[in-house]
Amino acid sequence: MIFDCDGVLVDSERIAVRVDVAVLAQLGWAMTEAEVVERFMGRTDAYMVSQIEGQLGRPLPANWEEPFQHLYREAFEAELTCSTICGSSHDFFGAIPIFNIATIPLSGKLLTPVNWTDTTV
Repeated sequence: MIFDCDGVLVDSERIAVRVDVAVLAQLGWAMTEAEVVERFMGRTDAYMVSQIEGQLGRPLPANWEEPFQHLYREAFEAELTCSTICGSSHDFFGAIPIFNIATIPLSGKLLTPVNWTDTTV
């Protein structure tokens, strides 16, 4: 089993940041991808929620992220391919199980979800 710290084998971060921009815009906070990276990259979920609430001037409901989960899942399913996962190392990694990104929020990202079902590239 290989555990990937985002960007080592699987680079989903760039996809997630683009969706983060859309989610934040729907919440009422227009930001660029560069601003999302600068402000939230490597921060905790609690920090991000506090910043969003501070910017919006109101608390977010407990389940605020639920309506947006499908955006991440759909983007990852559509855009995370062998070239983004393995690059030129695809032959080496082709038979190694990886984890598909789909449903469980990871710490340190706005809403980057992961589904812990393994598949083979």
